[in-house]
Amino acid sequence: KDKQADESAERFFSSSVLKGFTDYSVKNNDDEMYGDACYHFFCGILFESWKSHSMAHIDRVGFAWGACIFFAGVQHFLKANQATCNGNKFGISWQSCDDFIYLGLTLILLIQQWPNFYSNYPLCPWMISTAFLEHIFGCARRIIEDFTVLDFLSMNEKILKNIMIEMKG
Repeated sequence: KDKQADESAERFFSSSVLKGFTDYSVKNNDDEMYGDACYHFFCGILFESWKSHSMAHIDRVGFAWGACIFFAGVQHFLKANQATCNGNKFGISWQSCDDFIYLGLTLILLIQQWPNFYSNYPLCPWMISTAFLEHIFGCARRIIEDFTVLDFLSMNEKILKNIMIEMKG
């Protein structure tokens, strides 16, 4: 199995981990974990809105919009209250925050615009992924653990042959 496809992010943003955050907070009367639980919740619903095979598009839009509002709100609050709230302590990096907002807005716009350009095809956002690229890099790491761009280019043919063999069973 390749080293990239371990689904660790999917496991981390599961409801059982969120329940662990909240249970710990309640049991230990520790309100410092509530912020982590909020980040966890909104990241989780954003990822689920992309990955779910059965979610209605209107629900995807609602979840994505909620995540966008949360991340934009936190970003704005931390910028506006720099004197009392350390953004490095209480927030995630501005790049990550921007990425989450971008993921949410991209999904909303994709759902809105898809029928205008591809009305004959259903929109399946869970199929829009980097999984294939992650698999290719995982195959490359099986050949050379820490490869350079030149290494990757030179082993391209071998990687593709290995993938073809895997696909044939």
